[in-house]
Amino acid sequence: MKNSSLPLILASGSKSRMALLHDAGFKVDKVLISNTDESHYKKETPRNYVLRVAKEKLLAVAAQLSDAIVISADTTVVCGAKFLDKTDDDDVLRKYWKLLSGRRHQVHTGVCCAKIINGVITKIQCKAAVTIVQFVRLTNEEIESYIHSGEGRGKAGGCSILGIAGRYVKFIRGTHTNIVGLPIQLTTQMLKSIGN
Repeated sequence: MKNSSLPLILASGSKSRMALLHDAGFKVDKVLISNTDESHYKKETPRNYVLRVAKEKLLAVAAQLSDAIVISADTTVVCGAKFLDKTDDDDVLRKYWKLLSGRRHQVHTGVCCAKIINGVITKIQCKAAVTIVQFVRLTNEEIESYIHSGEGRGKAGGCSILGIAGRYVKFIRGTHTNIVGLPIQLTTQMLKSIGN
């Protein structure tokens, strides 16, 4: 898909998001990563959380640009009322996987797209997507094997749907690309609406 004459900037260091955009035909001209604080506010809903963080990431990157289209995103996983944040701690990952075993959980992604002209945001859209996922009931051996694979470290929910975790998915309702980290159809609509 042809970009507008403006460079397309991805405000995320996620290789999965870059791959999704590439596979959908978008040419990302540059990646800029913000230092956004991803802490939760008290009583913040998952939807409000991902929208807020995605917008903060976009605004931080937009402040560095003169003329561009910017895409930012943030993904979180929620099981029951518990946020399953990114972690490198194997004990935390073990708790996550025991919680996810046999249960449905929600993957929320907030996406923001903006057009910047002469250093001013002229158009901006922020939307959220949610996908429901259920894993099969996992044995302790399967959980330990996954943790030792290292695949879930630094990932929302402690897993990567594109890797080993994919073999345990029993049910999905919603867009698959949202689980990967960027609901690509929604993002495409947003880019069109801001004039990309």
